[in-house]
Amino acid sequence: MIILGNLGPSQTNDKPLTRSRPENPRATGNENPERGSPTRCEKKEDPMIRTSRISLVVALLLVVMALPAWGKPEVFPPEPVEIDDVLSGFCSFDVGAHVEGKGGAILFDDRAIITAPGLEAQLTNLDTGRTVALKIQGTLHDTFLDEEGNVRTVNVGRNLLFGSFDGDPGIFLTIGKIVTDWNLNDLPDNIFDVVESESPGKMVDVCAMLSG
Repeated sequence: MIILGNLGPSQTNDKPLTRSRPENPRATGNENPERGSPTRCEKKEDPMIRTSRISLVVALLLVVMALPAWGKPEVFPPEPVEIDDVLSGFCSFDVGAHVEGKGGAILFDDRAIITAPGLEAQLTNLDTGRTVALKIQGTLHDTFLDEEGNVRTVNVGRNLLFGSFDGDPGIFLTIGKIVTDWNLNDLPDNIFDVVESESPGKMVDVCAMLSG
């Protein structure tokens, strides 16, 4: 679903709510044109790695949906996270992802706040070896709309999302406020509808960064 993570300062050419190619993607080899964060990495049988394919955030959301309502927030302090996986089907090439840092959450009856302090990721075009480094610092505000699994997420700050956006697959760095609607039952396909009327932020095409 969401790669939920938040990206740090970007050196790309940010465009308001457009999925456009950065003007000067300068990541080559092991350069660091930007800092942001991904969620899935190399396919392994380790159960922790399998969970990463849905992403840390999704795993927390599933926990929330399964728990009975409580009167006060449930706090999950940031814990170390380290994930290696391969993201397939989002770009025209496979993307290797290494994610390391911390992830935490505050869970309420019908919503959750997901944080990723110090979370960093390295994304690699596995065809060419081109690499970008991303530092994630954003926050995700998830609201569970109904018992059918519908969720609205307000992505604040810099986050990395991968999935299908309004029908088109991709990996995007979001900057500022981006609102997405999705459904838990669609996991792990990560199908997002971007609520453009409530999304004044920007979306940067990470596939373009890696292929440029």
